[in-house]
Amino acid sequence: MNKNANITVPIPFKRALYLLHPYNTALITSKGKDEKINIISVAWITPVSVEPPLLSMSIHAERYSFNLIIEREEFVVNIP
Repeated sequence: MNKNANITVPIPFKRALYLLHPYNTALITSKGKDEKINIISVAWITPVSVEPPLLSMSIHAERYSFNLIIEREEFVVNIP
């Protein structure tokens, strides 16, 4: 193993924040079959395609909203 393989590149703090959070938090609205509306805030959301329009986001499978989205197969992305 090369002794020089562990290279550290200094990044200014303000720039490092962009590496962690590239976009604003979005509010994801979903609704169950009982018509009850639910909102969850999602910090990890990013566009992955323009045509077709696709987004990627992260919602833990144990979250109530995750199950609603799976159940109805639809949701709304609200960008404050």
